[in-house]
Amino acid sequence: MEVQIKADRSPVSIADREGEQAIAEVLTRACPGHGYLGEELGARGPLARRFIVDPIDGTRNFVRGIGYWAVLVALEEDGVITAGVIHQPVTGEVYRARRGQGAWLGDQPIRVSAVDRAAGATLTFGTLKILRAAAAGTPSCDWSTRPCSQRSFGDSSATPGWRLAVWRSRSA
Repeated sequence: MEVQIKADRSPVSIADREGEQAIAEVLTRACPGHGYLGEELGARGPLARRFIVDPIDGTRNFVRGIGYWAVLVALEEDGVITAGVIHQPVTGEVYRARRGQGAWLGDQPIRVSAVDRAAGATLTFGTLKILRAAAAGTPSCDWSTRPCSQRSFGDSSATPGWRLAVWRSRSA
């Protein structure tokens, strides 16, 4: 697969560009009064209500044939993210959430884990590079010394989706 490197040193493939174009066309037809902000296409239309799209979050994995990537779509209204969808085409999983109305995996409601201590949690992150950058200057965020289970698998890109550290119960 042909891959180019963007100015921010992240990869982009033809699938990123064509996928985003297809998503933009569907959203524009369904919601003609909404604006749009895409990783590859940039911004256009109104800002008060717009979709934010990353057609392939995890391009490095995608181009290597590693099935850990997703399509991300969020709805921003008056500067606040009010809804989001994550579609993982490889597994067929669809996560969705709406501000104030909860989150679901498919038709099943999901929730934040009740684990409240590092010792009982699993810290999941994209790469050590991103985890270190997120914790820079914050002594309480030195996860390398925490007594918790740690798992890393993902893209080393600097996209917001990979900057999140997710706490999960070890039993999950």
